Amino acid sequence: MPASMAAGILALPLSFLRHERTSGDITWIGPAPLGRRVLLVDDCCSSGVTLHRAAEALRVEGRAVLTMVIVHDPDVARHVPDLSHPMRALFRLPW
Repeated sequence: MPASMAAGILALPLSFLRHERTSGDITWIGPAPLGRRVLLVDDCCSSGVTLHRAAEALRVEGRAVLTMVIVHDPDVARHVPDLSHPMRALFRLPW
């Protein structure tokens, strides 16, 4: 939902990544975007493992990556997003 909203507001194309938890592999769902700059969006970031893996996979492709999530836990996250709101208490997202 946050990625859809960001793409709509910025009038930019929307592409999706798949994260395979067991292997840690990150792959594109459908064609990869043509642009070199990517805004990587997720709803929340607790440990930051998925966000870190995805950002690194995109950087390996030669892309410039900016990460954005709605909220992150600053006490637990190993990868702090570039754009986010820190929240220590439990949260419930509306989607």
